[in-house]
Amino acid sequence: MITPYRDIKSTDILAAHISGLQHSINKIESIIDMKTQTVAGHKLTAVSDQPDSSYHFRIYEGTIRNWLDTPSPRVYRNNSEVASSEYTLQPAYGVLVFHEAQSPLDVITVDINYIGNTSFLDEKLLGISPYLHSPGAWRTNSISATSITPNIFIAENLMDAFPFPVSEPTTFDAIAIKVDGGATNTKARLGIYKDNGNCYPGKLILDAGEVDTATTGVKSIPISLNLDKGLYWLTRNSNGGPSISGISNNNAINLGIDGSLTGHHSGAYRITQSYSTFPDQFSAGADLLFRTSYATHCQWCIQKYGERDDTLHFCWKLGPTFVSLFYRNCPFFRTNPKFRKYRNYGGVYSCYLIHDDTINHDSQYHA
Repeated sequence: MITPYRDIKSTDILAAHISGLQHSINKIESIIDMKTQTVAGHKLTAVSDQPDSSYHFRIYEGTIRNWLDTPSPRVYRNNSEVASSEYTLQPAYGVLVFHEAQSPLDVITVDINYIGNTSFLDEKLLGISPYLHSPGAWRTNSISATSITPNIFIAENLMDAFPFPVSEPTTFDAIAIKVDGGATNTKARLGIYKDNGNCYPGKLILDAGEVDTATTGVKSIPISLNLDKGLYWLTRNSNGGPSISGISNNNAINLGIDGSLTGHHSGAYRITQSYSTFPDQFSAGADLLFRTSYATHCQWCIQKYGERDDTLHFCWKLGPTFVSLFYRNCPFFRTNPKFRKYRNYGGVYSCYLIHDDTINHDSQYHA
């Protein structure tokens, strides 16, 4: 359905015509969620071609339009801020009108926030990928359901990064791996990087710290992290050779295949990195990792669904995407018949999912 605009014939353009167009534009802007930008010292140009010279040097306009009115633009004359009582702003049109004419020598500038030429549409489209998170359901970054692959060996000083799309704003409160085969005096470090816009890890947003991998079991670290919609990279390094749970290549997010067009698709990046704290920027030059299975990690999360504030705990596993979901003290899951098939251990509802490379949706239960 579209607005029934008609070509305007020989008639005056009414304010209502313009208002109708403005409403349409605002609806489009709202749907695609325009991004804003900020500029300081934007120079305005005086309008001085009116037949009535008394209007000269009163109206000033910028080459940047669509200013926001909150925060209010700040106006300067010759680098000194002008009192708002001296002018009237029309921010949407990028115009201000002085009550009195200004000197032709005056330089008028503004500091503004404005609607830019980019939007969050790409991130909105991410939400229609296989990573939707329906209310009351658990999600991973896997592309299909599969069983967990245990005992994936990870060598020392190899930093692996696994793609993790987030389709809706989410608060995570813990991060973990499940160790299947311990290695004496070893540890693993878990973290998250933001994508750099080119399908590659960029800026570090979380170095969660270390977990002990000398013994078996789920090893978690409490965190408090809010992630907006977008692409992130779950990252892990180790100083030894434990084995952890993960997922098979068939269920990993496909990052591409090599020039031979044979063998496995890639499901991660890998780079040699001495075991230490994670760098602020992910190192350049990582190679695509081609494996039969991947060992990645998981996170618990607290997610708000509309008016309900349910507590879900995602344990993203360092094995190739092993997501262990614990529903702790959550009335919705305790009482909803849909979830009674999942076992209750002392008030903790628990189900394993595969996160990074796959989903093990309802095949395993764990205390």
